Amino acid sequence: MDDRTRYVTFSYCISLVVITFKRDSDVIAIQPGESAFVKGLPYTLLTLALGWWGFPFGPIFSIWALYTNLTGGKEVSS
Repeated sequence: MDDRTRYVTFSYCISLVVITFKRDSDVIAIQPGESAFVKGLPYTLLTLALGWWGFPFGPIFSIWALYTNLTGGKEVSS
């Protein structure tokens, strides 16, 4: 079992009809025993609420961000 702290970023997407932004969060430390799902939940909810509305990239970037968040975030530590 891995007992090290993970450093990850979570993705989020915000759409404004014809403009869609996909960004990453600041680096977040996930301690052993902590849930990456819970830490990424605010970014997931933001994407679910505001990410879908842009055309054509809103749905594409939203699915990409949700996949990243629901799989534990993007690892940035070595």
